[in-house]
Amino acid sequence: MKNIIKQMTLKRKIFSLIAVAVFFIISFQTVSYLSIQNVIENRAKDYSQSTIFQTKTAVEQTLDKVENRTQKFAYNTYLIDFLKADTIEEKIKVHPYVENVINNLLENNTEFRAAALVKENNWRNFYGDLDYFIYQKVVNDLGEKFNNLTRGQFEIIEHKGEIIHFYLYPIFDLHSSSNENNKLGTAVIRIDSNNINKSIRDSSANQYTTFFIADENDRFITSSLKSNLIDNSKAFENYNRNSEYIVQNERIKFANWRIYGFTSRNKVAEDLKQFPLMIIFSSLTFVILLLGIGFILNQNITKPVIKIAKSMDLIGENKANQRINLDINGELGIIVEDANNMLKKIENLKKHEIEMQTQIYETKISRHKAELSALQSQINPHFLYNTLECMRSIGAVYESQEIMNISTAMADIFRYSIKSNRFVKVKEEIEIIESYLRIMKLRFPERIDYEIDIKKQIKNKKIIKMLLQPIVENAFYHGLESKTDGGKIVIKAEIKDKNIIFLISDNGKGIKEEKLNLLNNSLNRVLKIEIEDFKKHGIGILNINKRIKLNYGEEYGLKLDSKIDQGTEVEIIIPVEK
Repeated sequence: MKNIIKQMTLKRKIFSLIAVAVFFIISFQTVSYLSIQNVIENRAKDYSQSTIFQTKTAVEQTLDKVENRTQKFAYNTYLIDFLKADTIEEKIKVHPYVENVINNLLENNTEFRAAALVKENNWRNFYGDLDYFIYQKVVNDLGEKFNNLTRGQFEIIEHKGEIIHFYLYPIFDLHSSSNENNKLGTAVIRIDSNNINKSIRDSSANQYTTFFIADENDRFITSSLKSNLIDNSKAFENYNRNSEYIVQNERIKFANWRIYGFTSRNKVAEDLKQFPLMIIFSSLTFVILLLGIGFILNQNITKPVIKIAKSMDLIGENKANQRINLDINGELGIIVEDANNMLKKIENLKKHEIEMQTQIYETKISRHKAELSALQSQINPHFLYNTLECMRSIGAVYESQEIMNISTAMADIFRYSIKSNRFVKVKEEIEIIESYLRIMKLRFPERIDYEIDIKKQIKNKKIIKMLLQPIVENAFYHGLESKTDGGKIVIKAEIKDKNIIFLISDNGKGIKEEKLNLLNNSLNRVLKIEIEDFKKHGIGILNINKRIKLNYGEEYGLKLDSKIDQGTEVEIIIPVEK
């Protein structure tokens, strides 16, 4: 596939890219359409479920109020006495109180519209908006179920094109000691349907969903539709049978009713019916636009590039004096001009090539001569070592302990420096540092002191030779040499996160902030540093940092921290073993 693309002409690549772009645009828009439809449908379902729950809660609160207040009403003392009365005189005596209790119930509770008290022997009293015909229909529709009630029950009847809601509650003599049936009668409460209808019609339903409430036998009770009873009942049956709707429902406590939400898939799709046309229109627009871009690219880029390529083919190795003679404007014209300038430069470079090679050769010869001269001028370290041994012997003859100590320490340092090993143990490096510091103490007995704190497990670890001693020497000459007394160098080491961290600090004059920043910056880029920077900031510390990074990796090295008149601390981080 890669080779096929490489072999394609620029023109074919452009038009292939346009075809791929069109395909992806159409695919993306199609997937977007399906995704949007799915999102809207899911949101409609979620919103519908939320509305169902809100409506269910509102209806349950209404029914709960009815149930609680009916129970309080049913066991009113006057009401019990009224139902237990056997004679007319007893009933007449209690009746005003009963009538007052019932009137208070109807007037103070908007959920109640009418009430009736019924005894087993068909004796009944009506209060409010409840006539005999409605009562009789309730009794007839329920049959024996009415007389055998043992607990409160919500019921509905259809009367003159209207759904009427009732709550039937049996009243018992709770103080009777008889084992026989102690039922005194039944409270028939007509509920104001407007409260239940309002709960569902006030729901903030979306445009895709219709809500219904039905009883346990799927008999229609109310809905969010503003239609008559017959139309609503038919609508509920049609919605229930139609697979076009997404059906959700919740049970309503207290009444064995269910609230249904029917979300129409067709309505969801209807809102998006313009989307496919938009996809086709936008796709055609993109095709025309991309073809137009392709034509412009072909005329203004592809053809001129082909002409330039053919002109470049005519320029061979022995024809560097030829030029590209094409009249092209714009960026490609600049390319032609730059190419001609490049050819001119190539021609000039070829003329100077021999001169440059000669200069390079002569420079190399000069550098080799300089290096040879420098080598010849070096002092043989073995000669220095032998000379120091001679000095120590003279000191012993003349019993000069200072000369013996200095020459012994210097001999140790020179012997250590000419060792061929690249790596040494930490304890060997520390011994050389102690030799150096002994010399400095002999030279400046009152001005310098030192402290070395190296953990035992670190002493046998290997490090680069002469890693720490030059830094200690720097600390003395750049930090403590100007102090008349109280100078101190502290050397510490610890292992942390598989690294050895050396800390070499002094209490000398410190480094100015500007110079400290320059030093740390040079340390960070030491692998790319120019020789001028080595001379500017001191070869020693930069050289050590470069050796660390070359041996251990760029993540290791030195870091300086210093404060004026407080001292300087050098942190050296290397791996434990590498």
